[in-house]
Amino acid sequence: MSSYEFRRIADEKLEGKWSETAVAYFVFSLIVSAVTSFAGIGILILGGPLYLGYAMFIDEIDRGGRPDIATLFKGFNGKIEKPILLGLLSQVYLFLWSLLFLIPGIIKSYSYSMIYFIQMENPDMHYEDIITKSRKMMDGHKWQLFCLHLSYIGWWILCALTFGILSFWVMPKVHLATYEFYRELKTIG
Repeated sequence: MSSYEFRRIADEKLEGKWSETAVAYFVFSLIVSAVTSFAGIGILILGGPLYLGYAMFIDEIDRGGRPDIATLFKGFNGKIEKPILLGLLSQVYLFLWSLLFLIPGIIKSYSYSMIYFIQMENPDMHYEDIITKSRKMMDGHKWQLFCLHLSYIGWWILCALTFGILSFWVMPKVHLATYEFYRELKTIG
């Protein structure tokens, strides 16, 4: 599928849910910002469960549901050490790749971009296997995902002009389109 089709599907699935997703993304970004500001290392520990909960939120929207804010915290349910270790390890890997300059870090961030969707669907999978699966899934598809994200450039400019306020509506669109991209990769892989 093309970037346009992923964006169209995301817009259709968000129809009538814009306010809930904007509030959820606001809460999510507020928590991530607070954890990062007050305990910079805390995001390494709490980031995994937070991002897993947000992936669950996106999945519920994709399936036609109307998730509530509590869905954002589902990453803390069950075996919390798994999303913590996944988040921590992926951030360490990204940091090490970024030491080779910025471009390798960006490329690897696209390699690891599906880890929370994979963990959501495979909660018992080992964190190293999740990272490997994401890396293999994205082999040959990083450029396509980059182009999908780049297709939102007009929205990013508008977000900057509104001092980031518009991002509470734009980011759920981007994340849902990325999730649709993930689902497409699963069918071809």
